[in-house]
Amino acid sequence: MGFCIFNNIAVGARYAQKTGYKKIFIIDFDVHHGNGTQHMFGEDDTVFYFSTHQYPHYPGTGSETETGRGKGKGFTYNIPMRHGSGDKEYFSAYNDILPRLVKKFEPDMILVSAGYDIRAEDPLSGIRVSDEGIRNIVKGILSSAERSASSVQQSAKNIPVIFSLEGGYDLEALGKSVLITIKEMLK
Repeated sequence: MGFCIFNNIAVGARYAQKTGYKKIFIIDFDVHHGNGTQHMFGEDDTVFYFSTHQYPHYPGTGSETETGRGKGKGFTYNIPMRHGSGDKEYFSAYNDILPRLVKKFEPDMILVSAGYDIRAEDPLSGIRVSDEGIRNIVKGILSSAERSASSVQQSAKNIPVIFSLEGGYDLEALGKSVLITIKEMLK
């Protein structure tokens, strides 16, 4: 709907599946709901789509009642965030809710639509996430992958987690957020 010509995460998910990763968990923390990603995998029980996004906000999709269709029912989980939501609400989503969903789904790979337009400084957002909020989101994602890997009988030690840069329109806040993400990934 105007933001992306190609859906990097969707292309990555299908490519990963062609190379042997059967179950993909997509996490999307962009301020805008990933309606294209959700639609693409809405009937697919091999891809779980988890999204936090400002709601109502463009494109107007992503209510908590949107949970998938057909055999994909229950494999979409939206957490609409109100204008003004910030670190506290995002901490809960990524450290309380996300880990149990990842553990239950038992993915082979996690792909992240990393939309840093959730920052308080961002001109296109009413979300108020700080540096510490970004750190907690990333920690929540990485620890969910570690916990899922340790609870699943797999030959691999870790579930791969790949972050793909999405939104972020305040360049200073965007740079800080990417640096925080990389530092957390390197720990």
